[in-house]
Amino acid sequence: MRNSRLGVLGLLVVSVQALAAAGCGGGGGDDDGVDRIPASYTITEPSLLVAVGNAGTLRVLKQSDLSITATVTLRAGLRPHALELSPDKTLLSVSQLAPLDVGGGKPPPSGELLILDARTGQEKASIKTPGSTENALLMAGGKVVFAERTTGMLHFSRLVEGSFDLATEADLAVCTTPMHATLTRDNARILVACDDTDTLAIVDAVSRAKIEITVGDRPLAAWIGDAGKYYVANQGSKDLSVGAIGQTPMAMALGYTPGMVAPSPDGTEFAVADREGGRIMIYRAANQLEIATLAVAAGTFAIVWAPDGKKLWVSNESAGTVSQLSHPQPFMLALDQSVEVGPGAYGLVAIQ
Repeated sequence: MRNSRLGVLGLLVVSVQALAAAGCGGGGGDDDGVDRIPASYTITEPSLLVAVGNAGTLRVLKQSDLSITATVTLRAGLRPHALELSPDKTLLSVSQLAPLDVGGGKPPPSGELLILDARTGQEKASIKTPGSTENALLMAGGKVVFAERTTGMLHFSRLVEGSFDLATEADLAVCTTPMHATLTRDNARILVACDDTDTLAIVDAVSRAKIEITVGDRPLAAWIGDAGKYYVANQGSKDLSVGAIGQTPMAMALGYTPGMVAPSPDGTEFAVADREGGRIMIYRAANQLEIATLAVAAGTFAIVWAPDGKKLWVSNESAGTVSQLSHPQPFMLALDQSVEVGPGAYGLVAIQ
């Protein structure tokens, strides 16, 4: 990456199988001295979960008023980064990055990938990763897919119930510097942005066949909108590559460095975070026309739409806040409120 960027009650002593350089671990022993993260909250109403990287915590917020209902302290020394939910919203993946600098000329420790019960925070699995992992996709049947930057491998794994482990099913060399991975809406393809080659790798989730298409400079991720249309956020060229699977994308100039892109639930609009300007921009999907702009807070990044498309929630990494925006109709976007969650607010997901 080139400068772009939670057991049962009590204490269990179990095993975390180390992730080898070419893949993730399987099996597991029963004495590695790891303090497991116990169940620490209960979600009974629509909520948000936000990763607070610099504080090493997860925060749980009510969607109704953004009040903080729980704070989960993760294992020390790592920075929770991206969050992903399983299709049924029961599991949560937390990608934890190694510290930026441990000092003394020592190499940074490995990162960690956590799989938690999304509604309680109880730890289901954890593995060490030899390098940074932007995010981990959770699929049906306990499948876990993630790309690891040190080796450039896309790992296909599965959750091993009761073992706190992930078992490797296959590894695929995807590119030298894989960034964020996303899924098409039918879960048939995995999209991986390749920072080093300025390409988007499109991988069949079953056959694992891979094709690559050229996009803009230093792509961060691709997000899927309506009718299979994808939007690739290119940080270097400050634009989006917009296209459909099987088609050559067109460049959409932005003039700012994009963070997350979030298509609306009905696919008619998409929102883009302006990380530099601390703004949220909304565009019409049919013609990429900008229809609303709002200054929110420094370092806007992750965006989540309400199911009805009339609200959005945004994490603001530099400001350390989460904001709620109202979008009752086209051309209208207003800031309802913001709440301080801590420095380095990044990954954000919603549970209804």
